[in-house]
Amino acid sequence: MSTSIVKIPFSNSVVLKVQGVDNRLIGIVAPDTSGTGGKRTEVFAYDCDGFAGQANASVDLTFTLNAVGGNPILAMIASNFAGPGAANFSITTDKQSETQYQISLPGSYTSEQQAFQFVKQ
Repeated sequence: MSTSIVKIPFSNSVVLKVQGVDNRLIGIVAPDTSGTGGKRTEVFAYDCDGFAGQANASVDLTFTLNAVGGNPILAMIASNFAGPGAANFSITTDKQSETQYQISLPGSYTSEQQAFQFVKQ
């Protein structure tokens, strides 16, 4: 488990693709401020029962990131209920650079958050 924020440069576009989720995945975009008054926006939510639900979803984050401005942060929060679980997703910038990510949840009733900061070029 890592607490560091992954910095992702982009110029024109950012697309989040979610392949599989077991059991829940939430995506929240927040401004890069630590003070009060910053607003967060939920940009993705998927919840399933059973084994490794196939979300197969794609979300264009470009408008939201530009509206937030600065260097906004995407927090991907995965949660699991009974048994082990995982979330698989990718982030594609400028329609060319796709990077795969996985959150593994080895035990029952666990969660993990990964954070990504988008740096406008």
